[in-house]
Amino acid sequence: IEGAAVDVWHCDAEGAYSGVQGAEGETFCRGVQMTDANGTAEFRTVFPGWYTGRAVHIHIKVSADGDQTHTGQLFFDQETLSAVYAAEPYAARGEPDQPNESDGIYAESGGVTVVAVAVDSESAAGSVTLGIESA
Repeated sequence: IEGAAVDVWHCDAEGAYSGVQGAEGETFCRGVQMTDANGTAEFRTVFPGWYTGRAVHIHIKVSADGDQTHTGQLFFDQETLSAVYAAEPYAARGEPDQPNESDGIYAESGGVTVVAVAVDSESAAGSVTLGIESA
């Protein structure tokens, strides 16, 4: 869909969100992109950290024609998490305390919102295709 607004937000490597948790007024790890003629939006960010009680995730909201059409969360498989959390600055905190299977929002998704990610020693890159129903 051309011209859709794709809004993403997640916590930083230490598990903190901007706008809350002592970071009021800050906007790190938040962004909005408009899709191009091919319906593509790209984001460059850090890999999300974790906080107690939730699986690692990225929030996403897609709006087309001014209507909110999708709000959800994207998750990562255990292999990806283990690779990322073995490297600094993530290794200092250890692996997340909540696996996907124990996360209620992950369960609501039916497990279909796991992002395929390629991890190397310098970066992680992933992509996801979202479909929405037109009215």
